[in-house]
This record gives sequence, structure tokens and C-alpha cells, in this order.
Amino acid sequence: MTKTVSTPSRSKILSGFAAMLFAATSFTTTALAVTPEELKSKGIATIGVQMDQFPWGFIDANWRQ
Repeated sequence: MTKTVSTPSRSKILSGFAAMLFAATSFTTTALAVTPEELKSKGIATIGVQMDQFPWGFIDANWRQ
């Protein structure tokens, strides 16, 4: 019994890499730039903080939330 092993061609490898790169970049979004004038006119700023990862979720000198 002989086994036949097929090796992927260079074009298939490159097209797979291009597809992964396209998928990775197509689902990203860009942040909207807000000027100080826009913030002042809106009157409110929404700020998010990661509360489940070190060091952003800790709020005091004793490392407690």
C-alpha cells in the first residue's frame, strides 16, 4: 500500500494567507475622532474601562476594586 501525500501549491498557500488577512482587517472598526468642541456641545463624555484585566480594573493603592 502506498500513501500519496499532496502538498499545497504556493498559490493556494498565498490565497489562503490573503483570505485570512482580508478577514482580519475587514471586521475592524476605526475610532471616531471627537474634537473638544463636539464634547462641549454634547455635554457628556462616555468613557469605558476594562474592569476584568490587570491593571485597568483596579482603583485603589491596595489593588482592590
